[in-house]
Amino acid sequence: GWTSLSDIDPVWRLWQTAKMDARQAGIWRKSYAKSASYVTVGADPRARQKPRVTIEGPENVIVEHDPADASRILAALRLWFDDIRKRWMATLYLPGDTDRAPGRRFAWQTARPGSKTGGISWKPAAWEQREEPAVSTSLVPVVPFYNGDDEGEPFASFAPGIDAQNRLNLTLLNRLTSERYGAFRQVVLLNHEIEEDPVTGEPVAPWKPGQTQIGMVAPPEEVGSPPAQLVQLQQTDTSQMLRAVESDMRAFAAVTLTPVYYLRGDMNNLGAEAVAALDAGHNAEITQGNASRAEGLETVLQLMADIAELDRDLSQSEVV
Repeated sequence: GWTSLSDIDPVWRLWQTAKMDARQAGIWRKSYAKSASYVTVGADPRARQKPRVTIEGPENVIVEHDPADASRILAALRLWFDDIRKRWMATLYLPGDTDRAPGRRFAWQTARPGSKTGGISWKPAAWEQREEPAVSTSLVPVVPFYNGDDEGEPFASFAPGIDAQNRLNLTLLNRLTSERYGAFRQVVLLNHEIEEDPVTGEPVAPWKPGQTQIGMVAPPEEVGSPPAQLVQLQQTDTSQMLRAVESDMRAFAAVTLTPVYYLRGDMNNLGAEAVAALDAGHNAEITQGNASRAEGLETVLQLMADIAELDRDLSQSEVV
């Protein structure tokens, strides 16, 4: 008969129990969109040996790295708003003194109910202890996943294209303004004194435009005065703006390593070799971070195994 892998490998069983085969996509989406994502591994309160995994972004999780060893995390803080209790919650994780000594977990909550958009006070009097300090894993159970090079600050994947996007937005605004005020031929009447409505005081047009109307302007009353003259202004040509948009779209694709055929344009009937060449930079950018992502997932698996009291050393494991 057929036997599933979860029946053979307890590590794989932990991964499946936490539904990480589907949920892991949230790690990469948050990392690409927000520059970083964080996976917190804890024990399920209903079953202490069952790992509970949460995936969050930099808006509510922060970690402190060892300046001498960036791979070692000195502390992690997780902050979130409880919609039921109407309070902000905070959990601080500290590592153990040695690799085998347990770490510590401290939990607080705001002393008074509030709202998610009402702001947070960081004064000590605004917070109260949520529960007694508890034992945690020897390592800080928060694993960061950064987007970018290890040596530099993490950044969102679209960050290099912000300048091009700003140009696109400005061109769009200029095009809308031109279409509203300058896309139609304007007519100017010179050497004519406009009459005013005696009731409203507003100027009265010399004639009402229409397909069946004939515009007539009275000649000047004074002899020798210049006659009224109609001047027609040219409309604004928006085709140059549209070509600028296409140029900025190509610039956006270049700086973000996005294949240009992802963007709507005039690229038709591309061959397989052309598609492969356009994909090369995009695929290289994605795959170059696979090694660091795999290391992070190995740490997550080790934390899950520790909580489940599974005697397995996953330091030599490899995530594909």
